[in-house]
Amino acid sequence: MGKTTLAAAIAVALARRGLPVHLTTSDPAAHLAETLPDTVDNLALSRIDPQLETERYRAHVLETKGKDLDAQGRALLEEDLRSPCTEEIAVFQAFSHVIREAGQKFVVMDTAPRAIPCCCSTRRAPTTARSHDKCAPTSISRRR
Repeated sequence: MGKTTLAAAIAVALARRGLPVHLTTSDPAAHLAETLPDTVDNLALSRIDPQLETERYRAHVLETKGKDLDAQGRALLEEDLRSPCTEEIAVFQAFSHVIREAGQKFVVMDTAPRAIPCCCSTRRAPTTARSHDKCAPTSISRRR
């Protein structure tokens, strides 16, 4: 799709104009470094590890929201945290942290490819084996 190339090109163009830029990626393949020149002044580079961020998020939620739940409530919470949407939330929180830490820098993010678009609702659905249907593929199509 060219997202990595485009993100790198935008970040480099801004940095070469003397603007401070933070370029980050959540792509597990992490090919950003391969698309960049050796060094670019004004450019910081980082990687958000989706798997690590998801585990941190799950642990945090279980520690804070799950601490006073009984066994059944904790099991339901653990089931909810297995939703595909959990990774999206965790990566978004990590990206928000990058933005806060970047201060006055431009922030450019190269996102990971997604096979399944994730659409989460804040409305509480009954938790069953089928409760995560709201995160199933939608009518949005992605061309490859």
